Amino acid sequence: MPRALWPAWVWAIIILSMEGASDKASSLSCDPTGVCDGRSRSLNSIPSGLTAGVKSLDLSNNEITYVGNRDLQRCVNLKTLRLGANEIHTVEEDSFFHLRNLEYLDLSYNRLSNLSSSWFRSLYVLKFLNLLGNLYKTLGETSLFSHLPDLRTLKVGNSNSFTEIHEKDFTGLTFL
Repeated sequence: MPRALWPAWVWAIIILSMEGASDKASSLSCDPTGVCDGRSRSLNSIPSGLTAGVKSLDLSNNEITYVGNRDLQRCVNLKTLRLGANEIHTVEEDSFFHLRNLEYLDLSYNRLSNLSSSWFRSLYVLKFLNLLGNLYKTLGETSLFSHLPDLRTLKVGNSNSFTEIHEKDFTGLTFL
């Protein structure tokens, strides 16, 4: 390719990628109070461009497979996160780290085969957690919920493969 065409090629790629990003962001409808609805929009990933203005985010009933460390990092004022009924099989260790105001988290009916306590380590004000209907067989080797002192509602288990539960699984839960 001639050298003179490189700048045009680069701009074309940038414009196309920006259009893709705006398409994803436009798949959400957000009201002025920060409530964003992305339910049932055939999304396969968490939309980019989310900001601190988002207080409630509903991405349930989509085709999301992965929650990355950076997907929600700007959503520092998020109080409600609904990710139920997706295809999520991977949640990176720090995916929820910046969500220190999160009170409600729904990860139900996904494909999570392992649960990690690191997901919850900064969610001190979380009051509701739904993990129903995933593929995990146990709640893990360590106390999964030890960083959730305010948790009041916990939904765990599945109908097919949940095999064991131990007293240590609920260490740190004072309101249940």
